[in-house]
Amino acid sequence: MDKNEIYEIFLSRIRDKDLALLSKEDMMEQLDIYLKRGLARCTAIEEVELDSSTGAFTRNLTSLEIDIISLAMVLEWIYPRVNNIQNMYSRISDKDYTVFSQAKMLDSLKTLRDETEKEFLFWHNKYQLKKFMEENNK
Repeated sequence: MDKNEIYEIFLSRIRDKDLALLSKEDMMEQLDIYLKRGLARCTAIEEVELDSSTGAFTRNLTSLEIDIISLAMVLEWIYPRVNNIQNMYSRISDKDYTVFSQAKMLDSLKTLRDETEKEFLFWHNKYQLKKFMEENNK
């Protein structure tokens, strides 16, 4: 299985003009970072390595695994955005922040982050339980 399949699912979940404006090489580099960080979150998905030279995984992934990894990538995409806006807030006054900044965007991103985190944890835990049940019913 090729990492591009996961990238397609991830990209279908987000809207990012800045990412789309990057060169193909820079975009792939950024997607690789999201993937590596996302895989680190997916502790229940075992025996999956990414061959950096071929961009292929060591085994085929299930649809559920692909979905869980893409959700983890979305989280890795959201967190820096929330942090950047929060850092901006800490540097300007409350009035300026409300008038000139992305206060509503921060609220939206936090909501998206929280909802994505819940969805990720739900599917990750469901996957873990499924694996546990399969292993104990052998």
